[in-house]
Amino acid sequence: MPTVLPSSTAGTALDQSAIAELCHVTKTYAVAGGRELKVLDQIDLAIHEGELLALLGQSGSGKSTLLRCLTGLTVPTSGRVLTYGKLLEGINPYASIVFQTFALYPWLTVEQNVAVGLMSKLLIRADKEAAVEKAIDLIGLNNYHDAYPREISGGMRQRVGIARALVAEPKILCLDEAFSALDVLTAENLRNEVVTLWKEQATTLKSIFMVTHNIEEAVEMATRICVLFPHPGRLGLVMENNLAYPRNPNHPEFQRLVNVIHETITMQALPDHPPEPVSVAGKPVSRARTRMESIPTVPVGRILGLLSILHDNPDLDNIYDIANKIGKDYGETIALVKAAEILEFVDTPKEEVRFTELG
Repeated sequence: MPTVLPSSTAGTALDQSAIAELCHVTKTYAVAGGRELKVLDQIDLAIHEGELLALLGQSGSGKSTLLRCLTGLTVPTSGRVLTYGKLLEGINPYASIVFQTFALYPWLTVEQNVAVGLMSKLLIRADKEAAVEKAIDLIGLNNYHDAYPREISGGMRQRVGIARALVAEPKILCLDEAFSALDVLTAENLRNEVVTLWKEQATTLKSIFMVTHNIEEAVEMATRICVLFPHPGRLGLVMENNLAYPRNPNHPEFQRLVNVIHETITMQALPDHPPEPVSVAGKPVSRARTRMESIPTVPVGRILGLLSILHDNPDLDNIYDIANKIGKDYGETIALVKAAEILEFVDTPKEEVRFTELG
């Protein structure tokens, strides 16, 4: 059963068995005017061997910052980062990362790009070549050794990124929106292959930590799912996913998990009971002005497009159905609807979207 945490806890503090662990981690950044922006707030999260953990959240909720803290790329403002119970100093030696952007060196071949993952390893040439060949074979890049990034498709480029991450023989593979830039079929194939590599223990890989805003992707892949609430980032919903692999999106339990997460994210982003307007000098001030909430970064044209679609489709009032109609993922749709709500064009009771008088 899913659990909504009363605090940021999602793992056992000082867990000696955790490959990577955050203990009371807070991260703030300095912004203009000498102010501070708190991105993460008192995060406790442990990742253990044998699990595939998915972190879900809206854009700007702090997902990538959490991943960077976990792997040692970013130092938290307060709190501790540990690996196997020991304080992490520098980069986590057991972790490799695959980013959303392919981040390949255009002047290097596929083989040379994969070999970049071994730069920190002191290996003789023969061992390095053998490791690169093994990674290329595992991820299906045979016959592409001498190809340059410009000569291969986006899906193949991301395969190079995954091979580069695996060549270092990590214990935990971190995926930062790794499939979001790919077409649907390519992303589906790659997701299945990554899960198979992990399940069959064909590598040193013990765990996978994936950051995503795609709910179906998380339910399809993960054994445990956490939802990060934004502003500042804090862990909310935590749920186990015991569905057998390969997972069927039409299975009732699959749909139930998706619906629980949809409802959680929607109710957090678009609460039914926003703060009441206040009076300033005896005059009521609109909710958009009193909430002091920034409008999500979405083009005005997309907001107008959303309103136009809602106007032309009066029966289209469910956020999930709207996402399917406009061809955007759930996170992007939430941002659009939230912007329209803050501008007081729509109201959002439950998961419905309704025009206001102004709209």
